[in-house]
Amino acid sequence: MVSTNKSELILKGLLSIYPISHDFERQELLTLSNEFQWRQIHRGDLLWAEGLDKDHLYFIVNGSCAEYLQHDSQESLIRFYHEGKFAFSEDILIYGVPSETRCVALTDAVIASCPKQVLLDDTLDKVVGAKLLSILLNFSMTEYRNTTYEMLQASGKARLQAAISQSPNLLNIIPRKELADYLGLSRASLFRALKSFGHEE
Repeated sequence: MVSTNKSELILKGLLSIYPISHDFERQELLTLSNEFQWRQIHRGDLLWAEGLDKDHLYFIVNGSCAEYLQHDSQESLIRFYHEGKFAFSEDILIYGVPSETRCVALTDAVIASCPKQVLLDDTLDKVVGAKLLSILLNFSMTEYRNTTYEMLQASGKARLQAAISQSPNLLNIIPRKELADYLGLSRASLFRALKSFGHEE
């Protein structure tokens, strides 16, 4: 069980994505917050690996992580996770199938995690656990759609600006090639956008 301050931090994160419909739901979310286990990880450590790895829900207390998708012989960066955000493998947590992605720490970080079993355990109202899983899936899909739309509609400069505003430390923790691929830009276009912001000489 975690300390009050730690559980309140996770509760705040849960409440940011979970709309409360009944009074008992807040207490149930607090109960869930107490079940998260905290640990420090180092840059390069995996939150989850490809295949049937841990079916955990992760909360990024501090630091940054990235999710990568392997396709043929190419690996692509598909998602950033930073402080105050939840991270999870949709394949494992939602569908119970082998993950096609892996998630790696881009910096030293502190994370909290909770296994799927706890979400659906008798200690937590099953309505709340099931609702949370549904919210996480919808949230992930909405975020992916919005990101894809922004990539299609926005200029390269605007995409870079949005990414930096979400993760101010981005340029220090991700290689330029991976950043260019993530933003859907050529390296030359990325260089020009960075130069316009004064980030490159």
